[in-house]
Amino acid sequence: MPASASRLALAAALFAASLTLVLFPARAQNAAEPAPAPKTPRTIFALEHAAASDLLPDPRDAALRAAWQMLPARLREVKHAAELQRGGQPRQVIPDEFIDLLTAGIDRPVRFAVVYLGTDPKTRLPSVGVKASYRATGGDPEADARRLHAAVEKVRMAAPRAADPKPNAADPNLLDIEAGSGVVTYGPVKKSDGWRYEVTFGALPPDDALFAALPPGPDGATPVLRAAFDLSALSPISETLGGLVLMAVPNSGRIMTELRDRGIVGDEAVAFEFSLGYRGDEGLARFAVKRAAKFAEAAGLATVPISEPLDIAAVPADATFAYVGRADIPGEWKRFRTQIRNTSPEGLKSLVDALRRIREQVGVDLEKDVIDSLGTTAVIYIADRTGGNSLLSAVAMVAVADYERLANAIGSAAKWANAEAAKVRIGDNGARFGAVRLHTLDSDGVRFVQLRFPGLPIPAEPTLALIPARGTGAGGGESRSWLLVGATPQAAASAVRFIAGTEPGDLLSSPAYRTGIVGPQTPKRLISLTCIDTPRTITDGFPLLSMLGSSLANGVRSPVEAAGNGRDPGVIVPPLNDLRKDAKRWVALRHWDGEDLVTSIRADRSALVNIAGVLGVGDAGPLVTGMVIGSGLGAAGAEQVQQQRAGRPERRRTGGGPAPGSPDETEPAPTGPTGPSGPPERRKVPY
Repeated sequence: MPASASRLALAAALFAASLTLVLFPARAQNAAEPAPAPKTPRTIFALEHAAASDLLPDPRDAALRAAWQMLPARLREVKHAAELQRGGQPRQVIPDEFIDLLTAGIDRPVRFAVVYLGTDPKTRLPSVGVKASYRATGGDPEADARRLHAAVEKVRMAAPRAADPKPNAADPNLLDIEAGSGVVTYGPVKKSDGWRYEVTFGALPPDDALFAALPPGPDGATPVLRAAFDLSALSPISETLGGLVLMAVPNSGRIMTELRDRGIVGDEAVAFEFSLGYRGDEGLARFAVKRAAKFAEAAGLATVPISEPLDIAAVPADATFAYVGRADIPGEWKRFRTQIRNTSPEGLKSLVDALRRIREQVGVDLEKDVIDSLGTTAVIYIADRTGGNSLLSAVAMVAVADYERLANAIGSAAKWANAEAAKVRIGDNGARFGAVRLHTLDSDGVRFVQLRFPGLPIPAEPTLALIPARGTGAGGGESRSWLLVGATPQAAASAVRFIAGTEPGDLLSSPAYRTGIVGPQTPKRLISLTCIDTPRTITDGFPLLSMLGSSLANGVRSPVEAAGNGRDPGVIVPPLNDLRKDAKRWVALRHWDGEDLVTSIRADRSALVNIAGVLGVGDAGPLVTGMVIGSGLGAAGAEQVQQQRAGRPERRRTGGGPAPGSPDETEPAPTGPTGPSGPPERRKVPY
């Protein structure tokens, strides 16, 4: 599973936020008493992650893990370089230990929590507690925890207006600092799982209750990363902020009502859970939206499961990327109209007027003839049979509920568009040198509509196909009516053949895909699935992944140490054949589990494998690589032109003599104030 490179920033932000109260406390005029904790504190946010060796356990990610662990040393070098004075004498602005604290979570297991504690009796505002806990590592965990404590103390004493701590009454290893309406407690502490370094603010519950909101590992695997964010626990704070906005912004109550209807605000608002773990050579992840069923209609979430044999059978087995899911377009349109009506009556009037003009001019009622004629299933895929792993082979499909009505609407729209295009004349004599046409063709009961540009060498012919339901479809079972759009006529034609059942081999017939989709773990209320053929797409994503790997490797290498003795993670991305050997496909199943909306993911254990597979979907890797290289060359060329325009002399040619028109040829080098003792006089280079 991919281990996001943003974890360093996240860990740094969490530690910095925790230590802000220690390093820069607000001095109260009088000694402030801690706010009393309510009977049932509620955890708003909780996070726990393992060390880097557990987050990136695959041997193919060894160099990536090494580069990740080298970041603290590289950041210290950057800090030292920034602190150098003009004379070359170092001037330390920030202690080196500050970098160590910001990166303390890179190779140490970390737990972090934010807790709602109730209303502060003095300020009458919501009170929040915070805890950051770092598990000590190494051969002597206690010494590691005390090293962290010494680093915190050095940074604290270097801070302006540093407050003086007092020994904690319960544990002499801990120190207390009064900050605002609470007390910050920090220091090394021995827990049931060993020595930890902790920073706390507020009267917090025991750890078991504090981190009880964290979800278990996905599908029984041991979690290496898990997090929980409960919007209902945040409700007192969000309601308070909403009240302040309500006083300042007229008619903002409607916004708060909509947020409550969508489960974002309120005592029954949704909560988010995420967990990541490994089992064998697989990476497993689970993302859940708790209590989402109560807000499914307002949020536009699908509740009716897809028909697996019918809907999944619309995707061929050689798909490199596939998505099948519920898409209630008529329902979404109704919700959109309701929202416009509630928020902007003028906007609704403009929308109604636009629909009326379309109905009068085109002869199509966009709502009744088109939107209401669509079904509730959407399919998108890229496959070899439709043109290879390329965005130009992409096919998008929507199920059709009323075939005849939609067919008539498409025919009327094409006829009107062609009539309008025929009115266009170019030149004084009214000759037509090019036009846009919607070419309609009926073949074997399927209506094709192709966008053409007669007379113009435009390399595009996107094609729409309206496919009627037949007795049997792909896989030999029942079939649907589909509205299909292909990026090319070849992609559309191939997709139509497959839907018609003339080319067998649907997604479920592929053993590799079927293993991830069908089995004991398959949810009963599946509403969508997403598949990536990673062993196939990894080749196309490899060039861009290699560039990213080189960028990271160069970024952490030391530019100041002697060659051969410096810090070097080596080649981060292994050779292509090593990376794709036994690579696993990416399969994500989205389903309902009671009241919760859950997404379960099975993929490869290697982060690099998964990243390359995603980058290669639709041949996007080479496309992005070309854009990056092209933009780099363009920037270099632009800078060269800018230098010439700024008057910088051209380089002398090696063949003898100055370049024609150069300063060396037109006049001798100036002397005196503009000579060697001063900067040369700028002058334009003739073109």
